[in-house]
Formats: sequence, C-alpha cells, structure tokens
Amino acid sequence: MMHPNKPTDRKTLCRLAVPTVTGSTLTLGPEQSHYVTHVLRLSVGQALTVFDAAGLEARAHVTVVTHTGVCLELEASSARPPPAVCLSMGLAIPKGERSDWAVEKLTELGVARIAWLHCERSVVRTEAAGQRHERWARVATAAAQQSRRVGLPELVGPMSLKEFLTFTADHRLLGDAAGEPLLPWVVEHRPRSLLLAIGPEGGFTAAELQDAEARDVARVSLNLNILRVETAAVTAAAMALGLGVSVA
Repeated sequence: MMHPNKPTDRKTLCRLAVPTVTGSTLTLGPEQSHYVTHVLRLSVGQALTVFDAAGLEARAHVTVVTHTGVCLELEASSARPPPAVCLSMGLAIPKGERSDWAVEKLTELGVARIAWLHCERSVVRTEAAGQRHERWARVATAAAQQSRRVGLPELVGPMSLKEFLTFTADHRLLGDAAGEPLLPWVVEHRPRSLLLAIGPEGGFTAAELQDAEARDVARVSLNLNILRVETAAVTAAAMALGLGVSVA
C-alpha cells in the first residue's frame, strides 16, 4: 500500500505510546484516538511512529478515522538498543508537583526503573503517593513521546530502602554527602546495571546507612551543596547514563 508524503526519517514523525507494537494493524482507544486527531492533527494517510513499553517501535499510517476511534496500519517493528547502563533510581518522594518533574526528567534521561522510597525521614505519606501512580504513568508516557525515547520506565513503590536494595544489579549505590564522588566512580567501574538510592532532604538515618553498608552498598556524593531530592536524582541519573555511553 502506498502512502502519500511518506517521511524518509522516523525521527521526523510524531510519536505515540501504545500498549504493544505487534501485528499489522492497531485500533486505538478513545483517549489515544483523540490525541492523534486533535493534538497531533493527523488524518487518513499520514504517518507517525508508535512505540511500546517493551522497547519496540514501528512506523504507522492512519487508515481509518471515525467518531468511535482511529485505526493504524503498522510496518515492521524494530528494537532500538537500550542505554549502556540499566539504571534503577530509587528516591524519597518529593512534595507536590516536584515528584511529577522528577518522573518527567528521569524518563527523558532513559532511567529503566523509578522506585519511590519510604525512608525514616520521609515527609510524604505513602498512602498519598499510592494515589498518584496513574498520574506519574501519564507524565512518563508524555515525556517518552516528547524525548523520542523508546520504552517506558517501570514505576514501582513506595517501598523501603531495604526492599529497593534487593533488586538485581551489578552495583548498588546510595547517595550520601560523605561518599565518594559519583562521576569518578562511574568512570572507574563502568557499570552495566546500577541501583542508586536518593534519600529525603534530611538524608538517610544512621540506621539506614549502617544497613546499606551491611549489604555492601557503596556511598556516593553528587555535589558540594545539599540538593533537593528531585535535583539529586536527576543529577545522578545524568552522570550515570551520560557517562555510561561514553565509556562503554
């Protein structure tokens, strides 16, 4: 089937996150159909890129637009190589919209997992955090579409620091002002998979630090200044993921 004005570069196309990129056709639900027709303003014959949480993407063309939904025709899917570092970022839940900002930026950077931590000095109730998962998922989806990332971060928690540190990774780190600077650590160790925990603005307690040390978790510092939770998380992710590409 020939499509008019078919772009030659997938990077020029609008992007849409979908549940799965499989098969040759895809019928969108009401919310995604509205996004395609009213936000992206696409019509029959026009192209876009679809991608899913598993990291698959494909060029698609709008074939049907009705009041009940939009249908797409999919070309062969492909998988883009993942970041050089598979990063699981655990962070104490920031207040208010700062958590939304953290999800947005960590998604843009390519973090594989975002875990909300309930720490001894946390100030946000875990019950309130649990009610925001749907919003965080929407924020992550929008950030992935805008940043042209393929795949979505896994959003988990709230959980204890101890539980977070049970996830599998080659290296496990904990943010602490007295720790080794993170940037030289990344250069030296060249991690392929990494857990990194950021505590509340009051820091981890002595008991939490001792428990982490007993689990062979290294402490790393990010800056001479004291950073807000979301600033520290984004700074750490940029160091780990950005440098991970250059030293791989």
